[in-house]
Amino acid sequence: MDESGYTGTDLLNRSQPVLAISSHRYTEQESIRLKTEFFKRVQAPELKYSMLAKSPRHRQAILELLASLPGGRRQVKVYVFHKRFGLLTKIVDLFIIESMHYTGLDLYSLGGHIPLANLLWFTLPVFGGQGFFDQLLTDFQSMLISRTLESYERFFRPVRLIRGQQKLDELLDYLRIADRVMGYAHLRNLHGEPEVAHAGAMALVQSWRRSLPRSPFQLIHDRSSAIANNWEAWQALTSPDNPPLVIGTGDERFVLPLNVRETRLAISHEHVGLQMADVLAGAVAAAWRGRAIEGEESEYSNSLAAALGELPSQILWPNLSIKPVKQRGSEQLISYTQDALHRYRGR
Repeated sequence: MDESGYTGTDLLNRSQPVLAISSHRYTEQESIRLKTEFFKRVQAPELKYSMLAKSPRHRQAILELLASLPGGRRQVKVYVFHKRFGLLTKIVDLFIIESMHYTGLDLYSLGGHIPLANLLWFTLPVFGGQGFFDQLLTDFQSMLISRTLESYERFFRPVRLIRGQQKLDELLDYLRIADRVMGYAHLRNLHGEPEVAHAGAMALVQSWRRSLPRSPFQLIHDRSSAIANNWEAWQALTSPDNPPLVIGTGDERFVLPLNVRETRLAISHEHVGLQMADVLAGAVAAAWRGRAIEGEESEYSNSLAAALGELPSQILWPNLSIKPVKQRGSEQLISYTQDALHRYRGR
């Protein structure tokens, strides 16, 4: 498993607007065979997407690899995250939904959190202007990172003051309620930072668990990956010793423990499987980057998208759908994570 486009807490990075996390279950021998078959002309000892993509010849090799991936979806799973939209979902999750709890409304159980994020994504720039929307996201990210009263006021002051524009007023009322009901104390009590690689990797592991329900598996991460930077929390939540819990129903079930036997950190230049994960993640990020930034689509990014087909198995991306996306048990998962971390630290 490896990622591309990781920028830590900076979800507004303009040059890397997409986070892609790739995972595969090819053996090391199969990975070596793929490297030999498609990249035999590469002289560097280690495959890196960022280096391969600079050469037209190696770009063609990447496209041929993607079009010929053995096993397709059964062997490869990918997570794609639109960072700016993801930051907006955090406004919905951390402030709007939390304030609704005070009125007895659980937007998660109604499936309204993603539709509301989509609504805000497409309408706030229209009724407030693109500059207003961009600044709102910038101030929100700054507030989440610093957690100061000054940053809180910088974010909420325009929300309070803008009046007289009916459509915009209706949208900003969601945030005004959060400000009025919870205030700065809510920000001060929040845990964690606006970092998304950990959640994306967990979504992929859950997808593998559904594919391999009876086969405990080992995860291999690049030692320099984002997961390595959050190692304690990762080890705690993926521990096979965690108690059983099932959240949700049907295809949206989140089943714990995660069926992970162990997670091993490895050095990519010593592990061809990790090099293949790097190439896959880089290709996915490049394909979706063309969709995230207006005018960035190219013949190459479109070719990547065509070669990838329906490969991405987990996607967080803005769309015009207002269909409810039910996600029950969010509070259960938060409590479970906190308990798992406590057990891990108590060992």
